[in-house]
Amino acid sequence: MRARTRGGLWRAAGRHRLPSHVNLRLATAADTDFVRDLAAEAFAAFGDYRELLPRWTAMPGVTCWVAADPQPCGFVMVAFYFGDPARTWVYADMLAIAVRADRRGQGVGTRLLERAIETALEARGTFDVRELRLTVADTNDRARALFAAHGFAVSAENHGRYDGGQRALRMHRPLPK
Repeated sequence: MRARTRGGLWRAAGRHRLPSHVNLRLATAADTDFVRDLAAEAFAAFGDYRELLPRWTAMPGVTCWVAADPQPCGFVMVAFYFGDPARTWVYADMLAIAVRADRRGQGVGTRLLERAIETALEARGTFDVRELRLTVADTNDRARALFAAHGFAVSAENHGRYDGGQRALRMHRPLPK
């Protein structure tokens, strides 16, 4: 499946090359400690997410993917919400994405982001999913660049601040029809 976007062509599923020994899989209960520890490390500047993110992995409607080599090295979480009061359409929300510090810059985050996009597209078999949204700190330049390279744009809505004081930017990416 390929569709034109402002950022070029969407990659076909699995087209981005991960190191051959890194695989993506759905998270299990056995990943709870990994998610907790990585959330504490990756998001420390923004607030304390050690307990919140592992709880999200167990919530209905939240999908969590783990990158492993074979040990876990990153994760991404996606949830779905109604986009209007009449509940006629849905948006996907990338709740969190994180990669271990020693694996950053190696394509793991890119592949996890692509998996989040694929998850939103796959849900269209059940729901009218129109876009993928996420929230990122205004100071997180590396993540903002990754998201912009994949067609995300900052929206005008005020999304508040993180506990660490950073402005929370809401970004969105329409899904192709």
